[in-house]
Amino acid sequence: MFESIIQIETFNRILQQDPFSVLVPIPLYGAKFRRRGYNQAEVLARELAPRLNLSMLDPLQRIKNTHSQVGLKEKFRKENIAGAFCVKENFSKDLKGKTIFLVDDVLTTGATLLEAANVLKRAGAKTVFGLTLARD
Repeated sequence: MFESIIQIETFNRILQQDPFSVLVPIPLYGAKFRRRGYNQAEVLARELAPRLNLSMLDPLQRIKNTHSQVGLKEKFRKENIAGAFCVKENFSKDLKGKTIFLVDDVLTTGATLLEAANVLKRAGAKTVFGLTLARD
């Protein structure tokens, strides 16, 4: 994933314009995290951060226990993920004016990234981009 990212001209241009960009993983709902024992998006972000010389923040919280997006049609994915995220209390000031790269494992319709990006932008983020390991 790192090798692919560093070859993207747009990514490099963004980093030149804003070297203080941050990585933010898409969070799991608490019960799902406890069952699984880890968050795959957080693992990706944590491993990418030092290689890209970026910080990782964990400002998002999943407040809605959504159904798995796998197998849902686009319309239902948007409805399923709507209202699923909020910004944790102590993070609003850390997001103001920031360029954020949201990290997730798989992109299908983009509904999850779009919902999380909207929450971050309402909290003051300047720009939000998505980075995913795979695309369905």
